Amino acid sequence: MSELTPAQRTWNQRRVISRIVGLFAIVAALILLPVSAGDWKRGHDSATWPRANGSITSSEVRTDRVRRRTVYRPFIAYRFQVDGREFTGNRPFFGSTSFAREEEARAYAAKYPVGKAVEVRYEPGQPESCVLEPGPPRDGAFLLSIGVVCLLLAIAAIWFGFRRRLARPGDPE
Repeated sequence: MSELTPAQRTWNQRRVISRIVGLFAIVAALILLPVSAGDWKRGHDSATWPRANGSITSSEVRTDRVRRRTVYRPFIAYRFQVDGREFTGNRPFFGSTSFAREEEARAYAAKYPVGKAVEVRYEPGQPESCVLEPGPPRDGAFLLSIGVVCLLLAIAAIWFGFRRRLARPGDPE
């Protein structure tokens, strides 16, 4: 067996790198697509869920550290009744409830002062699954798009990494 040429070594290195990139992209797609598609569907369906009158029981802004940066999350809790049973919830809308700026989070939380009467949408048969603002997630299209891009990148990288190189005269078999 003959020694590989520098071009052949480069080709093999690229194939290995593309396999690794493809595997990472497929993992990202397998995580992002089901999560974002599920949130998107539930958010979309929530627009037709039954309604119940409720009231805000807590409205505050919480601070979290995410990957070396601070994010601000409005925490809005509410209660409502369905068929004489009391339920509680804290999902204002589907998708991420993080804000990059504290002022934005505080302005959002200010829309829901404690004691305010609200309309709550709840999933039929599962009132504990509820939301104040029905509809698809605000970041749903973005996350779904990223998932699709990861899937396409995975397909392209894996295809490149596993396809057979066309034999050229003088190349070892």
